[in-house]
Amino acid sequence: MRVVFAATIAALLGSTIALATPDGLYLLAGNDSHKKQDYSGDMYIQHKGDVLQLSWHVGNGNDVSTGAIGYGDAIVAFCCGADLYLYIQKGDDAIGVWTNQNDKDFRTEVLYRKSPPALAKETPPPEDILGHYLISGSNPDATTYTGEVIVERDGKVLKVTKVAAGKHAVGLGLVFMNYLAVDYYGDSLAVYGPEQQGRIGVWTKWGSDKVGTERWVRAP
Repeated sequence: MRVVFAATIAALLGSTIALATPDGLYLLAGNDSHKKQDYSGDMYIQHKGDVLQLSWHVGNGNDVSTGAIGYGDAIVAFCCGADLYLYIQKGDDAIGVWTNQNDKDFRTEVLYRKSPPALAKETPPPEDILGHYLISGSNPDATTYTGEVIVERDGKVLKVTKVAAGKHAVGLGLVFMNYLAVDYYGDSLAVYGPEQQGRIGVWTKWGSDKVGTERWVRAP
């Protein structure tokens, strides 16, 4: 099975990196199943170059994303040293799920302007996302790379092991509404949408305002 060249990926993704979600203030509501409590607050979203910055205000606390990116209808963010968020846009609202690196439990959160949509229901990672993929990608500086990824179930989340450009990385994966978010611990953040032969999406390094692109094709 052939891996498509990274330059082609960048061309395919060029029109889809921009988010439909406008900058601005959103109300939020959620449920932390690990702490067994509901919560509410607000969030401010703003674009920073090719990436996003999300700022949470819940109770007396204020947190800002370490990294955040969008692709298609999805917004992915990493915050607070251990939390991975994945939101899917639905009109003016967004329905999301999140987890913590340490307990890997399933939590839910929604963003809205007027009335809150229903929280997501917990679902296990789908079996058809598991397995071995060949990858090709493009860095923000337009250099390219190839490699491979293995996706495994890890309780309510996924373990993503990636080898590319001579580097080995292990990530925490979260699936919701057919989008996959991956936090490559302390290094980078990625979001992938479905494609006929695998996955395609974007990624960013912590502290960068640029994105790279990447395609996964299921290995033969």
